[in-house]
Amino acid sequence: MNGHDPIIFLSVIRHPSSVIRVLAVKFPLTVKDETTLGSEETDTKGDAKV
Repeated sequence: MNGHDPIIFLSVIRHPSSVIRVLAVKFPLTVKDETTLGSEETDTKGDAKV
């Protein structure tokens, strides 16, 4: 797991939307909470940056 952390970190910086989708698959509950909190700002897209 430790070997992949730097790669994930760089991916977040370069492609935040893609990483968010990946995390949504791995941690649906966590992302669901985030989506609920930011649903008003992101509208119907999930990619809008806050």
